[in-house]
Amino acid sequence: MNFIEQTELGPRGNCMSACLASIFDLQIDDVPNFYDFGTSDESWWAAYKDWLNHRGFGVVSVGFNENFRPEDLQGIQIVYGESTPGVHHATVWLDGEMIHDPHPFGIGIRSPLGADIL
Repeated sequence: MNFIEQTELGPRGNCMSACLASIFDLQIDDVPNFYDFGTSDESWWAAYKDWLNHRGFGVVSVGFNENFRPEDLQGIQIVYGESTPGVHHATVWLDGEMIHDPHPFGIGIRSPLGADIL
């Protein structure tokens, strides 16, 4: 796995693209910034699923709660949540531990909300 840093920061950043580039061993330019397809949940999610489907993958998104935490996961996932107040971020996890934060400052996730299992 080649760890790729995101190149766009802020609310329309490309942390998810950097996570996918890392997992699929691609360059950041080979993965679209899914916000370019629209900022609504439906448009962003549809573009994300379509990109994965063209590579033979699907995605299931699971939320965390007191009975299911990131450390309960096995394999590679994209874990997302709040990095700073009001800002969502995505990171790569393996077997319940973060192995890659694509943000150049390594801000991480202070409050994990869920995971995308590919």
